[in-house]
Amino acid sequence: MSQVLVLGIGNDRQQDAGFGCQVVRALSGRVGENEVELLDGGVMGLQLLPNLERRQCVLVVDAVDYGGTPGDCIRLKASDLASFIGVHLAEYQRPIGEVLEEMERLDLQPHEFLYFGCQPGKVAEGQDLTPEVEAAVAPMAEKVLEQLRDWVGRVHA
Repeated sequence: MSQVLVLGIGNDRQQDAGFGCQVVRALSGRVGENEVELLDGGVMGLQLLPNLERRQCVLVVDAVDYGGTPGDCIRLKASDLASFIGVHLAEYQRPIGEVLEEMERLDLQPHEFLYFGCQPGKVAEGQDLTPEVEAAVAPMAEKVLEQLRDWVGRVHA
């Protein structure tokens, strides 16, 4: 099992809610499989917990309604996430809130945890991302790769 996990979450059948899954797919083939595990977590919720155990670093990519402009992205550390998610957790994001609470309760927090989010434009039935959010997939993938270079260098040093 890799010490570094990139977890894309969201619902591909709810337009922009599938952003995190799309980013993970964009990263496929671009990271060393022995160094980094990519996981399309969809809407699995608490079923994700076994995938989070014994990780040094976890990076979650998701769509999050934080009141920004569709396609704009944010980066949150674990220390910022609890208060942020309590204010901005939309109905379609409840599974990640439950996962984070259970990780804390079971003391499964990785050494480093980051949450990269994108402001959705539309969360409704449909499989295509809106143009603004689609345009954010490639730049977000690059931000994730930049973070992974830093983490992998430290985990394998």
